[in-house]
Amino acid sequence: MTETQAKTIFDQYNREADRVRCPYGRSGVRAQLDAYALAAVNLYGAVRREDLVTIFNGQNEAQTDPEEVYVLLLPLVLKQGHYAFYKDYLVHPDFFDDFEGADHLILDQAGKPLYIPDQEELLGYRDIDLLDNIHWEEVLLFLLGAFGDTVETLIAFIEIRVYMMFGDGISELGPIMEKHDLLFERGQLEHFFDLLMQAVNNTRIWENKGHTPAEMHALMGNRLDQDTDLPRFQKAAKVGRNSPCPCGSGQKYKHCCARYEALGSAQISEAESLEFYKTWMGLLNFVDRQEEVSQEGIDPDNPDQKLIYQVRQVLWENPSLIDHYIRDIPLPQEEVDLLRSWRMKFRKGEFLIVEYQDEYAIFLGTSSEGVDRLYGVKGISEPVSSVVRSPLPVMVEAVLLPFKDKLIYDSLLAPMPLSFGDGARAFFDELHQKAKKSEIITRSEQLT
Repeated sequence: MTETQAKTIFDQYNREADRVRCPYGRSGVRAQLDAYALAAVNLYGAVRREDLVTIFNGQNEAQTDPEEVYVLLLPLVLKQGHYAFYKDYLVHPDFFDDFEGADHLILDQAGKPLYIPDQEELLGYRDIDLLDNIHWEEVLLFLLGAFGDTVETLIAFIEIRVYMMFGDGISELGPIMEKHDLLFERGQLEHFFDLLMQAVNNTRIWENKGHTPAEMHALMGNRLDQDTDLPRFQKAAKVGRNSPCPCGSGQKYKHCCARYEALGSAQISEAESLEFYKTWMGLLNFVDRQEEVSQEGIDPDNPDQKLIYQVRQVLWENPSLIDHYIRDIPLPQEEVDLLRSWRMKFRKGEFLIVEYQDEYAIFLGTSSEGVDRLYGVKGISEPVSSVVRSPLPVMVEAVLLPFKDKLIYDSLLAPMPLSFGDGARAFFDELHQKAKKSEIITRSEQLT
């Protein structure tokens, strides 16, 4: 977007001709609204006028409406430029040079709940340099302890925080540290990265409408408890063959992930799928009865996904229940062997799905030795790509299981509501390329 185009858009939504004198008796309200608007664009990046009004009216005796917000704040937009009107929103000045960025942000925010702090916390966001969680203070203290209380260290911290918060910081870490001559000693880098990730996961970000990634993760868990957005047993909604592929490749669906469904090689066979579900549902029913998760039990013909999820959580918190199942229930030897392989070799954790191939989906995760490894994971009744339906890379919570000479998952995948900038994607690609130097784990005997 050129400077002329950006100015045209600014003038379209912030018309000089609409400027009027502050209505009598409303100067105090305008000052309050200005404080709220400044805090809101710092916290959310873009905030709908109606949402700003809802927040303001809920925290103040004085009341306003979206039309008055425009009348009262337009003169301040034109004079100070701390925010601006764009469509139905107030947006941060970072978008003044490229309002397409505001469109992308608004699209990213769609469907997410708005984080609304109390008045004192919200107005604290008028300070753009606010360290909004103690973890950033820990990062700063670590850098000061490692490299000294110098201007160079403080500048490096500010640059790191800005890059990390705006989505492309991971790939910039090395250049920033090198530029400021900050070289870590052995063991320091790992600790620094742990502190950094803790800070990022607890930072309020625009794409999440002010929620932290950790809060969004928790909200996703709450939705599971409310029977919505549950991990799927059934197929996801169909995608038109000529529609853009959900994996984000930029290709049409028929030329991309649709072929994995057509080939059928990225999933186990129909007979194997039936065998898996027979064993899996038998185990879950036992856990349900043993731990008294429900009163009615699991209906194998029409399983309640909320109940399945709850029982599954109980199982992997106490995998020794598999031993009790084998001991207490007469089972065919083949089923016993399969259950024992699950007991000994399951992998529970967070994985990054980085690639789809004809034979399996590629999961990037950490092995039991703490090494990044690639796992080739087959779908059960459909390919993983048909279950996830999200642009890659995507972070998922999963439990990987051996199945004969293959690797599958335990029927539930929970994509995490995290978005990645170019820097993070570059970092993940680097991890992916490094992990490729080792053989892809596709069989139980490779799991240690």
